[in-house]
Amino acid sequence: MIKILYLTNAMHFNDFEKLMKYVVQMPNPSNQNFHYRFITSLNEHYKVKVISQRPLNHKNTNLNAVLDEIHHNFYYPGFRTKPLIRNLELYKNSKDIIRSLKITAGDYVFVDLLNLNLSHLARHVKNRYKTKVIGILSDNPHNLTGVKPDYIKDVEKSFKLCDGFICLTEELNAYANKNLKPFSIINGVLSYTKIKSDLDGKFGKYVYFAGALYEKYGVKNLIESFTKLKCDLRLVIAGHGPLSDEIALLAESHPRIDFVGAVSPYQSLMYANEAYINVNPRPFNEVLDKYSVPSKVIEFANTGRPVISCHHTLLKDVYKNNVCWCDDSVEGLENALRRVCEHYDDFLVKALKAKELGEEAYGKKEFSRKIELLLKQLNQ
Repeated sequence: MIKILYLTNAMHFNDFEKLMKYVVQMPNPSNQNFHYRFITSLNEHYKVKVISQRPLNHKNTNLNAVLDEIHHNFYYPGFRTKPLIRNLELYKNSKDIIRSLKITAGDYVFVDLLNLNLSHLARHVKNRYKTKVIGILSDNPHNLTGVKPDYIKDVEKSFKLCDGFICLTEELNAYANKNLKPFSIINGVLSYTKIKSDLDGKFGKYVYFAGALYEKYGVKNLIESFTKLKCDLRLVIAGHGPLSDEIALLAESHPRIDFVGAVSPYQSLMYANEAYINVNPRPFNEVLDKYSVPSKVIEFANTGRPVISCHHTLLKDVYKNNVCWCDDSVEGLENALRRVCEHYDDFLVKALKAKELGEEAYGKKEFSRKIELLLKQLNQ
């Protein structure tokens, strides 16, 4: 069986749940979701060994150090969280673990190209073991919030390391894959994690949103549109960001709004699976439309519950009118909420069709086909 060494900072679901107890600032759950689903889908046909450099540092945790750990097929190198020392120890301890895995030239390295530490490690593995490296690019570094120009240059330098690419969109591949190496476009991957809910009807019928709590992502518009809606639904918001305190205060005073704070990917799936309606209020942006895919829409559509989302060109092509598409204004979101509520049975039928279409586009069968084709091209 082909062995894949997967370099990431995503963790096993259970391990990520435990990690949350020690962080004061939540790691990016979107990155965790995407790579964890990727890994679990690869596990179906390949022997996958995961080197996970846990997303802990001196800014987001009070822990001084974490030890080496192995859970399932996830290998977690230990390190001290002090700056500079952290990266050096991660690199050294990751190399020690890889040495024990008996990597050969016939194996493959999959690496998250947005993490420079991991790209550095992938270069070592390629040079030492003569493996082929497949770079995974899930966003354009120019579009990331708060990054420095040097970071972008270093990400772009890492493209030369790759023998092949897996990109979220065609535009990302055109950006990274200048030498036209073998590639695959994978917009998203479905989750097959079995969810056991403990909500027990706590919120009754509710509209659910989860994500980064920034005004630019449409959260305020969603809240305002919901408060204008006269109904017995509640709005459950999960996430973290600059608006966290403001939303927490609002939830204390508003009888139909609940703020559950930062939740793990597992908990978010639990809330989404039991929602009356799931909503993605992120405004349309022409640049982001080319380079990013809102994984929340794919996740929400997979629940079989009605989904409202602002426009996204690629996902609209996949789900057709089985998602309730709307503009990102307060009025647009309000009208969409009202329309789904008034014709709920019709949208429930559409939701089941959306789940079916998502399985065709992002399920295990299509994922496996694309990976098999990519590896075949790399060996020609």
